[in-house]
Formats: sequence, structure tokens, C-alpha cells
Amino acid sequence: MYGAISLYRLLELMCTKPREIFPIRGPKYIENGVEADIAVLDLDEVYKVDPERFYTKGRSTLFAAQEVQGRVLKTFYQGREVYDSEKGILQV
Repeated sequence: MYGAISLYRLLELMCTKPREIFPIRGPKYIENGVEADIAVLDLDEVYKVDPERFYTKGRSTLFAAQEVQGRVLKTFYQGREVYDSEKGILQV
């Protein structure tokens, strides 16, 4: 597939490399006993992009009504759950 990169390379580019390049505070890796910033994904889920479900005021997207694969199920920030795909943004 043209332009495709592996999941491993994507994670490296979006998670590991920025912490090596920029002065980002916090742990570089997930470790036992350390508060994690992490997203839980379902890489197999297929759905259509609906800008009306965006949590931002900016709803412009080239992907509106397009079928995409992969969805964030949960997001944890500093060890606390802050987003759930069924409940939305949670009180922090």
C-alpha cells in the first residue's frame, strides 16, 4: 500500500521520538508504578467519520462520511481515565 507505515513505526514517530527531540516532561516509557498517558485502541473497528460527533468546535474535515479503520476506546492521562468512547470526555 502506497504511503502506509507499520503500527510500530507510527507509535515510534508519535510517542517515542517527540520525547527524544523536545523537552517533554514525564516518563518516556510505560513502567510499573508510573502514571501513564496512554490510549486504548480497537484497530479493527470500521466506522464512518461524523464531524457532528467531534468534541471540538472545528468540524471541517476532508474525511467526513468516509469509512476509516481504528478507533480510540479509552484515553488515560496521568494514570486517570479521561475519555471513554461510549461515555465521552470524563470529569477529571
